[in-house]
Amino acid sequence: MRALRFHSLFIFLAIFFPTLGFASGDRLILNAKINGESIRLAFDTGTPTPFTILSPTAQKLSLKTEQRKEGKYAFFTLYIEGYEIVNAQALIIDSLPFPDIDGLVGWPALWGSIWRVQWENMSLSLMSSIPTEILSWQSLKLDTQIPIAAVWIFENSNGLLYLDTGHSGGIALTEFHWNKWIKENSHLPRTLKSGYLPAAGGIFSTELTWAKSFKLGFLEIPCVIMEKNVFRWERLEAVLGIEALKHFNIVFDLISGKVYLKERPYSLRNFRYNRLGATFLPSSLESDSLVGHVLKNTPAYQAGLRSGDILMKVDNIDMTKWRSDPEIWKKEFWEAKPGTKYIIQVERNGKKLLFPVTLGEILAIPFCEKNRKTKKAD
Repeated sequence: MRALRFHSLFIFLAIFFPTLGFASGDRLILNAKINGESIRLAFDTGTPTPFTILSPTAQKLSLKTEQRKEGKYAFFTLYIEGYEIVNAQALIIDSLPFPDIDGLVGWPALWGSIWRVQWENMSLSLMSSIPTEILSWQSLKLDTQIPIAAVWIFENSNGLLYLDTGHSGGIALTEFHWNKWIKENSHLPRTLKSGYLPAAGGIFSTELTWAKSFKLGFLEIPCVIMEKNVFRWERLEAVLGIEALKHFNIVFDLISGKVYLKERPYSLRNFRYNRLGATFLPSSLESDSLVGHVLKNTPAYQAGLRSGDILMKVDNIDMTKWRSDPEIWKKEFWEAKPGTKYIIQVERNGKKLLFPVTLGEILAIPFCEKNRKTKKAD
């Protein structure tokens, strides 16, 4: 029963609060073959498990499996871009929060090879060596003792910058750096993001904004999403998610233990974010109540919603049935276009209250894109 409740929570958070994952079109994809059958695997540099594969895919391919204490595993030989991985084993899972993907390739799986990111089709290509041109790019040294992508970039610091292609955002700063930066940029609008993330210790809610430019060591990233970090990784200073990494051409040299970077033109477009300024989350994996977290100076706060409110209904949708009603999982809710209106019913101190709310363009990200284009034209 506990496993069933956990699974429904996973799906709910993945769809109702999509910050757990993102559309497969925004993932780096490796086209692979097992037993002559083509499959699609998402490359996640923040995943320490070499391979993860969906249960339906394992069944379809008739893979040999074995039950272990930590879960069920499949065994196979994998071909990726002509790169053969013999005696591969994958943790079998029931679902992923994005469509058309058969599983994940984690960071340890590709060690001993060289891969270049192809942003134009969101894929990776295998390289036999590093061309002279790429050797002139900025290089970062990987910490090879850590099973996810982490590099040294900060002077006089033992801290690490993590590169996470499985994270949909831009730059995630530690609480210390976030508080310092927000104090210096208190004028910036903010909203909330939430979801379920094992690397964050489970269910989380955190703040989100954007910056016209942000500098990390010698890397300067323009027009980038910023957030308060929720990851719990060793010696963590900051995380670069996919929206930050897209500002660079990237080569992962997993033979020499280096990452090569070169700036490339990239404009932030159509980033999905919470236009309500509030999240409603269960307080634990066992809780059925969705408890509100409301940020000041947002549409939610201006409408009268407050932290601690328990979500009952959105329009005529009974949100107390979130674990069992699949229609709830299909809604965009807070990430819908600005101007979308809802009637939200909450329970506060034992009383049921109704609040009309209108989603707003809280972050005004298009202004950031416009400024970049103007600067380029100059």
